[in-house]
Amino acid sequence: MQPPSRTQLQEAFKLALSMVLMYWLALAMDWDLPKYGALAIAVISLDTAGASISKGLLRIVGTTVGLLTALVGVALFAQDRWLMLGYLCANLLVVAYFIPVSRHGYAWFVAGFMPGVVWSSTYQAVDNAFHFAVFRYLETTAGVVIYSLISVILWPRTAGAALSTKGAELWAGERELFSRHIEMIRSGAPASDLAQMRGKLAAARAAFGATLGQARTDTYAVRSRRHLWRQMAGQASATADAIELWSESIPDAMRLDLSQFEPALSRALERVDRRFERISSLWAHTLNDTTAPMADDVELLRTADFRVATEAARPLDHYQRAALLGFCRELETVDRCSRDLLVCVQALTGIEKRVDTQPVAKRDGETRSPLWDPMRFRAALLPPLSLVLAFLFWIRFDPPTGPSAANFAAIIGLLLVLMPLRAQMLLPRFVLVVLLVVAPIYFLLMPLFENGVELLTLIFIYFFLFSLVGKRLPLIKLLGVTLFAVLIPISNDQSYHFAQIADSTFMLIIGIGVPAIIQPFFSPGRPELAMLREMRVIFQSASEIIGAYSGPQPAKARRHHRVWLFKTRTQPAVSRLASIASRLGKSAPPGATRECLSRLVQAIQSLSLRLRALEGASTAYLTSAGAANAPTHLTRDLAAYVRGVLDQCAKLESTERFDEQNGLERLAVAMKEELDELAASTEAGPATDQMFTALYALLGCARGVTHAATECRDAMSEIHWNTWTESRF
Repeated sequence: MQPPSRTQLQEAFKLALSMVLMYWLALAMDWDLPKYGALAIAVISLDTAGASISKGLLRIVGTTVGLLTALVGVALFAQDRWLMLGYLCANLLVVAYFIPVSRHGYAWFVAGFMPGVVWSSTYQAVDNAFHFAVFRYLETTAGVVIYSLISVILWPRTAGAALSTKGAELWAGERELFSRHIEMIRSGAPASDLAQMRGKLAAARAAFGATLGQARTDTYAVRSRRHLWRQMAGQASATADAIELWSESIPDAMRLDLSQFEPALSRALERVDRRFERISSLWAHTLNDTTAPMADDVELLRTADFRVATEAARPLDHYQRAALLGFCRELETVDRCSRDLLVCVQALTGIEKRVDTQPVAKRDGETRSPLWDPMRFRAALLPPLSLVLAFLFWIRFDPPTGPSAANFAAIIGLLLVLMPLRAQMLLPRFVLVVLLVVAPIYFLLMPLFENGVELLTLIFIYFFLFSLVGKRLPLIKLLGVTLFAVLIPISNDQSYHFAQIADSTFMLIIGIGVPAIIQPFFSPGRPELAMLREMRVIFQSASEIIGAYSGPQPAKARRHHRVWLFKTRTQPAVSRLASIASRLGKSAPPGATRECLSRLVQAIQSLSLRLRALEGASTAYLTSAGAANAPTHLTRDLAAYVRGVLDQCAKLESTERFDEQNGLERLAVAMKEELDELAASTEAGPATDQMFTALYALLGCARGVTHAATECRDAMSEIHWNTWTESRF
């Protein structure tokens, strides 16, 4: 085992010193609730000063809102516990509903459990509610201020260094992924490790975004040019999004000889690749005062014009022409977004004084989360149900914990909404830390001390050691620090009671046990069944999205319904399925290998991307000239065929492969005459070219959805689902 590093020792010292100062201040001022200040320090002690300050501010904001909500509830319903229960459940439901879609989920979390804390702590003593709220707010704020000052004054660790490192990793990963796509186009063979690269790059993007948010707080170079960094982050996200959608058009385009249709294709691909190389070289100069080395970026700032020659495309059938135009359309987006990203990075390094980029436009289907989401509402029921069940247990059996157990059950329920945890796994860890760590210190060591200096010395040593342990076991560190702060009372009238730890342990058992009982009803206990359920949701919602392209409703209403379906059902189900597959892959039996699971997840993600591309192509086609003359087979027969494929996938019954090629060929024959007549009846011109380009892009995207659904069904047929049941029993 390696000895702790200097940085680890410094971070442990800062946590221990902050705890000692918090308890010393509370004892000197004779405060009633020092544990809440210690708890605030425990939860905001993160790796960088920016992360700690940001989380501390969120805790203060959440505490403020939660205490105000609590005082209103106590003033209105303190005399009727059933009305108070309804008020608390309503508050929990609203908070849990908005936690998953808020950028400040932790503030919502704190605001959600605070009314229950005030109610349970002042039950049958309503006169103390305001006193409790004031001291809770005071000591929470004191804890946040103490640790924030310590983290800034002693060995400050800003997020700037981490941002520089994570940014370099991100741009290197983006360039590697783009280079792999270039190899696919040139070799005509798919890359075997593409899914793994995408997964790593998605994690790198998330880490970069989180670090950038922290750097806005503790790094002057980022804070002083916040608008530029925000614009750069938006362009980086748009570029990554464009590459993902472009990659979905590559397999269809690889069947064609792209060089004869687009002579400048290789030059354009190399230009985008060199842009990522230039961004990587400039990145080291974005966070310091040095001037970036000048280079001839004129060529890199040019954008390509991917126009397919009419004569060259004439021998192609309709689907081949659609694949070619779809490929060029998405590559144009990649080219433009990467160019704008380079301009933003140049502005950050001082090369460019003015950022001349197009506004970052959200893709269709990527709008903000809708107000009503049935799946989110279903998940938000966990905290109020946990509170009700624990509340009824308290009313029926009157345990010595009083209403605190019901409140703790609500807190754990909110925690399960905030973080993807399993309550069944939390319970033994909580109990073990209490029995093996907190209880022995409380009963065996603390009674031996005779003055405050000795007690504060113990506190320093305890938190110093647990901070070091946390570098290897973060969950044990968090439990050890928070449980000590919450369960062990520190005051000027220090006394020790066996019931203190016994009641607290019983509260933990009830508070975690109740959500552990309820949680399986919200998700199947067997992960393979959960995967099948999520796949059914994905296929059914995709079928409804395709069906919403036609109907008696106005076009705007149908588009709104498609976006709503994608945001509320398809996209969340894809994320849940990827998470379940990741857990299953770690213990997959020989009959169901990780490669099969990886292929299935990649196919599902491809289907999601194709649906987004279809929405964008549909919007472009409807806004082009002559869109009212849409071919009948395109709007009716093709949509019916695609929806039929998705409906068959949603049944999850047969393992037969779809005869995709023959089905599409039959549709192509039916559509050929109508498309030819449309081409002959329209006059040549820019508007006509634009309309036909959009038409073929729409056709290619519809073909892509069908292909992705077929890939999903084929991947499912290769997995022996019964093997999981056999291995379990």
